[in-house]
Amino acid sequence: MRANKINSIEDALKLFEESTSKRGDALDANDIKTYNKYLPAVNKCVIYLYEHHQLQLLYQFLSHDNYLVRSTAAYVLLPLYEKECIKVLSEIINGDYGAQSLNAKRILMRWRDGNLFFPYQSEYNKKPVPPKEYKPSEKANEVEETAERKKNSPDTLRLSQIFECPPTGDHELFNDEAGFYVLADPESHEVAIRVNTFVNPYTQDVATVYQKRIERFKIFAGDVTISADKPSKLGFMQIKLTIPESRATDDVLTRIKETVYAINSEWKPDYTLVWLKADYHGNSCYFEGEWWMPTRAVIKSGDEYERYDFSDEMKFDEQMWEIVQGEYDELENSDSFALISSTEFQKIWDATEHDYIPEPF
Repeated sequence: MRANKINSIEDALKLFEESTSKRGDALDANDIKTYNKYLPAVNKCVIYLYEHHQLQLLYQFLSHDNYLVRSTAAYVLLPLYEKECIKVLSEIINGDYGAQSLNAKRILMRWRDGNLFFPYQSEYNKKPVPPKEYKPSEKANEVEETAERKKNSPDTLRLSQIFECPPTGDHELFNDEAGFYVLADPESHEVAIRVNTFVNPYTQDVATVYQKRIERFKIFAGDVTISADKPSKLGFMQIKLTIPESRATDDVLTRIKETVYAINSEWKPDYTLVWLKADYHGNSCYFEGEWWMPTRAVIKSGDEYERYDFSDEMKFDEQMWEIVQGEYDELENSDSFALISSTEFQKIWDATEHDYIPEPF
C-alpha cells in the first residue's frame, strides 16, 4: 500500500492502526513533530470509514495494546458505543498517560456538553451524510443488540435524511458543525429546530445581523412559529422554529435546511477570539477566548491578581476551568461588560506577570 493511499476498508483499518501507534510512540518520546505528522493520516482513515459506513469496524481497537490507538478509537466511536468508549477514556484519564490523560478528559467533557467535533465535521468541513444501518461485528454483538432495541424511529430517520446529519438519539438530531438541533415530538410529531448562530461583535452590529437572520425565516411564517432569544453581548444567538405535523412536509423542511446551511456558511465561530472586561462579584475581570470558552483570564480582587492560562494543555485543570468558564459565561449580565482590544488585554496580562497569585496547577 502506497503511503497514505486508501483503496479499501482493509487499507483504512491498517493505516489507522499504524498511524495511531506511531503517534503513541512519538508522544511517549515527547516527539511532538512526529505526533502531529501522523494526525492527517488518522483523520483520513476516519473519514474514509465514515463515508463507507464502516466506522463500527474500529471497535476492535478499543482493546489495542497501544493506549493512543485505544483512546483514538474510543473518541471516534463515542456516537456508536458510548458506554464502552467512556470506559476506555476513563481508563486513560485515570492512568499514567501524561498529556493524553488530559486530552481524554477534554474529549469526555466536550462529549457530555454536546461540543465534541469529529474529523469529518471539523477539520475537513465534511457535511455528515445519513448513515446506513450498521452491521454488527462479532466483538460487538451484545452492543448491537442493545442498539437494535433502541432503533431510531421513522420520524427521526426521515429528518436525518432531510437535514443530512445522523441521529444523536431517538427523536433528536444534532449537527455541531452547522450549529443546529432538530427534535421530533414522538406523540404530536411536531418538529422543533434550534439554530445557533454567531456574529463577530467587533466587525458587525449584533442586533442588526440578528434581525436580518430572523427575517430569513419569515418566508416560512405560514408554516412555522418563530421565536428567538435576545442576542448575547458576545454575539451568540439562538433562533427557534416550531413546525406542526401538518406543516412539516419534506418540501418545507428541506427549504428550512437550506436556509440553515446558508446562514451557517456566513458565520465561523472557530478561532474567533474576543476580549472583554467586566466587574463581577466585586472583582475586575479580563478575559480572552473564543465566543464559547475562555483561553486566558486575569481576575483582580483588591490589590491581588489571579491569572489563568488554559491554552497550554499541560496546565489544563478541569475543575479550575469550569469555575473560570462559569464566570466567563455570566459576565455578559454585568452592567459594566465591555469589549476591549487584544492590545488592551495583552497589556493587562503583561503588567500582572510578576504580581499574580500562582495558578493552582
